[in-house]
Amino acid sequence: MGPEYFDPDGGYVMRRLTCVRRDDQGAIAVIVALFMFFVAFGSAAMTIDVGNTNTDRRQRQNGVDAVALAVTKQCAEHAPIGNRGSGDCGVKIAKLVG
Repeated sequence: MGPEYFDPDGGYVMRRLTCVRRDDQGAIAVIVALFMFFVAFGSAAMTIDVGNTNTDRRQRQNGVDAVALAVTKQCAEHAPIGNRGSGDCGVKIAKLVG
């Protein structure tokens, strides 16, 4: 090896660069742990957000279904016997649902 690789302190530069110092041994574990914490936190946030979105959508659909059933029931109970299914109830449902 040439003189550019030799350190005047008695060692070789590459050997000093590649060996792990004793005070740096736990640094990678801390970095990986912090990274995994943020990944887990982000995953939990996305799970909660998607769950809330699905719950809201289900509640809106239940409300629309309840309105449609109520209007249908009202049309069936109050329409004249010979006039059931004539289309007046369809117009009412279309106006309510919009």
